[in-house]
Amino acid sequence: MDIYRNKYAIKKAKDILNKEGQVVEVKLDKIYDNPYQPRIEIKKKELEELANSIKEKGLLQPVLVFNDKKENKLYLIAGHRRYYAHKLLGKEKIKVIYVNGIEKKDLASIAITENLQREDLDIIETAIAIKRY
Repeated sequence: MDIYRNKYAIKKAKDILNKEGQVVEVKLDKIYDNPYQPRIEIKKKELEELANSIKEKGLLQPVLVFNDKKENKLYLIAGHRRYYAHKLLGKEKIKVIYVNGIEKKDLASIAITENLQREDLDIIETAIAIKRY
């Protein structure tokens, strides 16, 4: 199952990057949390470590955002911790890649897929995410 899920996520990421892939800077206050984000808690120490890494080396991987044209809002798809690390550092902007070709209803499945790839989601976060989906 893990191999299948990883192959699917890699294919989806390649499809997204082949369509858009341009990196631009966006003001943090223009980006809204994904309402279906399964991650409830970000450990403070891990966030501080990530912020220090970004401070020293810069942002190595832009966050992914979805432009909901109906609501005229940018929603965070992937990069939740990077987004909050930038806020912790007091930065005004973050590098993003726009992801088009999805709808707001897809945010739940994308967020679950992206977060289940990580091993640090706890059982409660996983259960809530699946129930929302």
